[in-house]
Amino acid sequence: MKRRLSAGDGDEPSPKKARVSADASEAAMEAESTDATLAAMGQLHGKFQGKITSMKDLMQSVLKSKALSASKSDLAVEDMRRQGVVLISALKHINQTAQEQVKEQREAVQESKRRVDSLQLALHNLHYQVLHLKCEAAKCLDFQAVDQSVKLVTEDEFLERMKQTAQDMDEFKDDHRLMLARLKDELEQRKELVTRRANTTSERDAAISEIKTLQQHLAGIRPGLDTLLKATEPVQGALQSTFAERRQMLDTARHLPEPLYLLFAQLQAYTETTPDSPASSISLSIGGDCDAGKKITAGNIEEQRAKFLRRECDSDNEAGEEEEAQSQPHRKSKRRRTVTDEGQRQTMCLQPHPMTVNVVIAEKGCGKVEMTFKYLSILNIVTVQATPSWQAPTVSSCSSLLTSAGVLGDLLEADDGTQPDSAIAAEIMKQQHMAPFHHYVDSAGRAYHWLQRLAGINRAERTTESPKQLDEVVKAIRARIDSRFALLQQLTALEQCEIPIRGNSAAFFPTRLSNKLVSFAQMRDPMALSWVCVSSKNHLVKKTDICYIAQLERKTGDRAQLHAAVFISQDYPRVTPLFIVHLISPGGSSSATPSSHVALSQFTALRNLEKELNIHYAELVDKDHDDVDILGLLIRRLQMCFDVLIETDMSRQSSSGGNDPVTEKRYLLAQGGRDHARAYRYNAMRQVFIPR
Repeated sequence: MKRRLSAGDGDEPSPKKARVSADASEAAMEAESTDATLAAMGQLHGKFQGKITSMKDLMQSVLKSKALSASKSDLAVEDMRRQGVVLISALKHINQTAQEQVKEQREAVQESKRRVDSLQLALHNLHYQVLHLKCEAAKCLDFQAVDQSVKLVTEDEFLERMKQTAQDMDEFKDDHRLMLARLKDELEQRKELVTRRANTTSERDAAISEIKTLQQHLAGIRPGLDTLLKATEPVQGALQSTFAERRQMLDTARHLPEPLYLLFAQLQAYTETTPDSPASSISLSIGGDCDAGKKITAGNIEEQRAKFLRRECDSDNEAGEEEEAQSQPHRKSKRRRTVTDEGQRQTMCLQPHPMTVNVVIAEKGCGKVEMTFKYLSILNIVTVQATPSWQAPTVSSCSSLLTSAGVLGDLLEADDGTQPDSAIAAEIMKQQHMAPFHHYVDSAGRAYHWLQRLAGINRAERTTESPKQLDEVVKAIRARIDSRFALLQQLTALEQCEIPIRGNSAAFFPTRLSNKLVSFAQMRDPMALSWVCVSSKNHLVKKTDICYIAQLERKTGDRAQLHAAVFISQDYPRVTPLFIVHLISPGGSSSATPSSHVALSQFTALRNLEKELNIHYAELVDKDHDDVDILGLLIRRLQMCFDVLIETDMSRQSSSGGNDPVTEKRYLLAQGGRDHARAYRYNAMRQVFIPR
């Protein structure tokens, strides 16, 4: 049989196979040479041991021969000497052969080490090449094409625009063609934007050049205008013109900080567009140290705030040193200096700008409010200090309602000005370990939220409705002055046990009442009264409300008394007074808590009386008059309901032996409804009382 030839038979061996076979044969020859060398060294060592043994035997024979007779020993020794010389020559030859073999082996070892080093170096080179190839492969994998870094319009938007331009949509089915089309479209749009930008830049440069030309022209006109104004000063004085004062104030206003300037500009525009009426007026001025304010610019304020914050970061690094100083007595002085520096930084936080904006809002016949607006540059908030004055003697009991906090508090919203609407200010005060802001309102002023919006502090809430909001603020302050003056007059009359009723409001009540107001005084701690504390309405009372206790007493023989706690809000008359009533019978019994069926009926009647005062107060306001007199009207209704409560009390009729008490009013129905509500509602047209 013929042998089947493989695909490689007859071919020349490849270089790789030849190199492998050469290395293998060289390794085999090296192994054989090593074995032969080791075998020769073993034989040489055996010869050396044999020669040494022969030398030893020869020396022993020499010793024995010397012990014999002299004639015989000389011949033997001479023969042994010749043998010893031969042995020594053989040992020298063995030694020389051993040294040559050692030298050959040393050279072989050095050659092997050189080969190992070269192989190690080649291995390192291969390792570095592998790492380099891996890095190149990673770069290739992470390669970002230019089109991937370009922010293109979305694919849906692009296709929608192509549909509108009547393009063939079939060519966009391929992703590659779609990407090329999107890149081409992006390039065209960007070229168009570059052209528009160049045109806009040229227009801007032309406008800047024109503005500079006009400024130079105006600068040339200014000296002539100054000369003209100076020449017309006598005429302005004769005509009582305020043009020069306004011009000087505008020049001074340029040095105000940005928030105060924005507030000043709005107030000035408001005063110019809203002329003073005979009943009210508003004046505007700039106060403070103008010379010091002119030296401070917006850049100085920002730089000062930045330095302050950097100093705060440095103080944080000293916190560990303060703890260490507590355990080391010799560092107490440095700790005291740190505390002093902290106090100085706290003082800097509350230091206002030297210039202020002063506004006076006056109401004829009532009073006026002088407001000073300050800017705390570090905290970046605007505060106000108000000083109200009245054209009538104030009542000491209502002094809290007539202060600046009482006039401006809760003006547009629930805001007393003690919590600035600024997260930056709160964070800075927290870092400085300062007390809450309400501890500093007496010296720094109150930071109302509406004031921050008008001054542009809250840029996120800045809108184009600032003039509208300023109009609302001014109207609210004027209304607050009128209402406070009316409240002052009412409280003065009520403390003298006189109930003020003005206009046509007397028609809401009967002409004759059987009780009178015997006392109306302020109560500092109304919750100390048990009948106020247990009332279900005490949760409606705020800490800023002022409480008065009104005492009514019947003129008839039963001498019953009705006590009422009247809570007046800071936002009076928008928030009407809150009434909590308490009946004291002639025998001294109280109606605070019902303990029987009769007491429960009386308790329900009192709660309905409170409902009549606290809910149905809108009936007492005349459409032609304001609701500033609502307090006196509610006290009059309290008198009327007190008479109804006594005259419609069935328990009193039963306790009087069937004799009806004195009834001076007409009732269509004394009690009605499921809860037997009393007839507290008065029909002025028919002059009868009916239940609701």
